[in-house]
Parts: sequence; C-alpha cells; structure tokens
Amino acid sequence: MSTAKDIAKLHVFMCIEAAKSESNGDIETADRLRAQGNLRLVTMTSEELWELANLIYPKGSNVHDYYMHLHQVVRIRVDEAHEWLPQMFRKPFEWLSYN
Repeated sequence: MSTAKDIAKLHVFMCIEAAKSESNGDIETADRLRAQGNLRLVTMTSEELWELANLIYPKGSNVHDYYMHLHQVVRIRVDEAHEWLPQMFRKPFEWLSYN
C-alpha cells in the first residue's frame, strides 16, 4: 500500500521523466506523461497534496501557502481537463500485439 509521501515522490519522479522525454525530443511521450501527471494531481487527497507541497515548496516560502497554491493549480487543471486529458490516449494500445 502506497503512502501519501510515496505518491508525492512518484509524482515528482514522473514529472522529471516527462521533462527528460521532452529534452530528448520525444514530445508525444512527454505530453502523455504530463497528462498522466495532471490526472494524478487532480485525484490526490489532501494528505497527498500536503506531502507534495512539503517536497517541492520553494525555499523561503511557507509550506502551507504552497499547499494552498497547489489547491489552486488543481482547480485550474480540472477546468482545463478537456485540453490535456486527450493526450493520455494518443496511442492507447500501442503496446498490444496485433498478431
């Protein structure tokens, strides 16, 4: 069973993977990973968002303030879901064998 901290760490790791894909020129994978990250973000519990805020809040700022900022980001991602959600399904069955 994953803890809130594990989910927050996974989210950060996958965001880094998306950035690596983009830097390697694999824009389609980067877009898909970002869409998955958006979905993960908008479905996080308050505890998971708190752990994420605790991992990535800017130095010199307050963790609680950054946590509240993440709540605003979630609202924005929900409002913009029609833009990023389709990116998750660009090649949904690529991994299946067509034999």
